[in-house]
Amino acid sequence: LDSNFISLALSIDPAVKYEGKGPKPLLIKSYKNELPEAIWNRPKMGFSFPFAAWLSKSNFVKELMEDGSKNTLLNYKRFMDGEMHWSHLMSLILINNRQYA
Repeated sequence: LDSNFISLALSIDPAVKYEGKGPKPLLIKSYKNELPEAIWNRPKMGFSFPFAAWLSKSNFVKELMEDGSKNTLLNYKRFMDGEMHWSHLMSLILINNRQYA
């Protein structure tokens, strides 16, 4: 993060930063008028990265898999057909191509 932003965040009195109920009250108070209530008044949500989409669209991954063994190519096809979880493909990539790991 930007060092000026970090300095600013650290300079805010904890009593102000954490006043109120629920998570991130200062952030919510700052943007309450700009964001609909459905955004700031909802349960905490997780976030996941779209690894499956990234791996399926990557020319780098495609070339690695096509240059691999017959079994590697079959597993890549299984992944592209939706029959293999992205984490299994990633494991194969790392095992078969240690110079990139």
